[in-house]
Amino acid sequence: MIKVLQKTFDVLEYAANSPHPVLPGETAEALGLPQPTAARILRDLAELGYLEQPGPRKGYRLGPVPYHLAGGRLYDDEFLRFVTAAVKECARSIGQSVLFAVRRRGCRYILCHSNFNPRFYIDTARIRFRDLYATGSGRILLAFTPEAELGELIGELGLPSASVWPEAAAGREQLLRCLGRIRTAREVEISRSGCGNFHVYARPVFRRRAFAGTVAANWNVDTDGNTSETYKRTISELAARLSEPPRLVTG
Repeated sequence: MIKVLQKTFDVLEYAANSPHPVLPGETAEALGLPQPTAARILRDLAELGYLEQPGPRKGYRLGPVPYHLAGGRLYDDEFLRFVTAAVKECARSIGQSVLFAVRRRGCRYILCHSNFNPRFYIDTARIRFRDLYATGSGRILLAFTPEAELGELIGELGLPSASVWPEAAAGREQLLRCLGRIRTAREVEISRSGCGNFHVYARPVFRRRAFAGTVAANWNVDTDGNTSETYKRTISELAARLSEPPRLVTG
């Protein structure tokens, strides 16, 4: 991707996910950009209608164009409201971190994330991550990528390193076998005592019989086995619940 486009989208996503209008200085610091670059991109996006600035020296917030492109709605808003409520309820019930993610090209997008474990720091301002090989949810997203797209995507990503995914690092065929096993098992489990001391468990979500995304949870690696099994059952139940159509409430 052209670097200037990458910077522009990073700034747009940062402004869209901020709870308050963003200023050039904080945007530059958050994204590692020179302040003049951040200021220019914010100004250009405002001129095009993707952002708006309520007044001189005010911060920038999401403008009218993104809402127009989405037909005046949030991204898949009915389903996402259902998912967001269910993810939050699940995270609260187990006292851990739970998310729902989808894939677009080589990136993992976290559409909702709820954390009830005070030992975890969660940066909810970011939604896009280039870590498909390194995360449980990313591996689920890769495993359920349509075959026609998977080959091109692997070519774009390259092979995982041995430090990130040792079982899949030997070559393309080994990677494909690992992804095949994930599709069959419909789950990913990763334990990393040396990387943040967390345990990861992810499950796929289907909608109208088509793959729709993944739910995943993190918990401390020192959690006892029985509790971990309870967490895994809860995440499996969440995935099954999200794979069902939302129930209409009438009264």
